[in-house]
Formats: sequence, C-alpha cells, structure tokens
Amino acid sequence: MNRKTVALSFLIFTVTFMGCVENNARNSFDNSEQEAEILSFMIDTMTVPFPLPPPPPKDGSMPPKINWDSLNNLKMTVIVNTIMFKTSKKFSLPEELKKYQNMADSLAFLDEKTIKKNLIKSEEGHTLIFGNSLKDYEGKYPQLISISRIVWDTEKNTAALYASHSTHPLASYLGFFLLEKKNGKWTIKFKDIFEVS
Repeated sequence: MNRKTVALSFLIFTVTFMGCVENNARNSFDNSEQEAEILSFMIDTMTVPFPLPPPPPKDGSMPPKINWDSLNNLKMTVIVNTIMFKTSKKFSLPEELKKYQNMADSLAFLDEKTIKKNLIKSEEGHTLIFGNSLKDYEGKYPQLISISRIVWDTEKNTAALYASHSTHPLASYLGFFLLEKKNGKWTIKFKDIFEVS
C-alpha cells in the first residue's frame, strides 16, 4: 500500500469514528426530566391510601359503607427512592406485546442512576420524602416506592421499567410495567406483579 492509500484509509476511519461518537452523544442526551416524569406518575399510581378499611364483620352483618372516593383522595406521605435500581430480572411479555420485548430485555444492561429530586412531584398532592428505607419516615403507614432504570421506544411514547412498592419488610411487591404516553399523559399499557412478599 502506498502512502496515499494509507492516509485516505486513516481519514475515512477518523471521519467514520467521529460520526459514530457524535451520533452516540446525540442519542445519550439527559433523560432526567422524562425519568422524573415517569417516577412522578408511578408515585401517584402506586401510592395506597391508608389505613385500609376494616374487613367485613365476622358475624355476617353488613359492613359499614365505605366512601371510596373519599378514601382515594387521601394525601399520603411516601418515601421515594431516587436511585433507579439495576436489575438482572428477565421478563417475557405476552405474545400481543412481543414487539416491546427488546425494551424489556434492555433493562438488565442499565446501571443504577440517581434522579434529580427537584424534578419529582406528586400531581395528587402526596408528601414526598426522599430516602431508600421505610425507616426514613417515622409516622404511621410508611410506603416506599422505587423504580428501575427506564427504556423508551424511539419516539419516547412507550417506556418499560420495573417498580416496587413496600409498606413493611414483609409486605412488598415488584412488578414489570409498560407505559404509554397518550395526550401528553403516561398511562399503564401493561403490568405484571410477579414478586410479592
């Protein structure tokens, strides 16, 4: 090979490499606002109004009437874990959602990451405490909500993640969630709670 061929090959390699680096940098923009938006949605979706209504009377009589609207409007204090956890879980989506399987599989390759606290809020008015343990709230009825890293589709209208909710060391669940953005609001397209303690 002569010098011109080597120089031309080196130039082509350099331009290609720089294009890949620039494209990668463009695709790895800061997702903090989108992540906080999803965590905020999950907080309002997963928060449970406590105390729960009492069970029906054992004597078979009619239980007291429960005003569910009033119960659902309770404002709770929720502990929010701002570290999106890394997971090695594998989840197989149902056949009708297999087009999202690559998103679900990608979650296992993402490292943990911290979400900016100032971006997280509850649209329903719940009080948020940032921490990673039920002990971070000393009042009655603690609740801890954590989410994994998030994977989006290319349009950023569909998101896949794991989320957990805990009210006691022996009362928690972990689930897989597929979210869809409709009219600017996130909704749950699919969820499967698969670990309960």
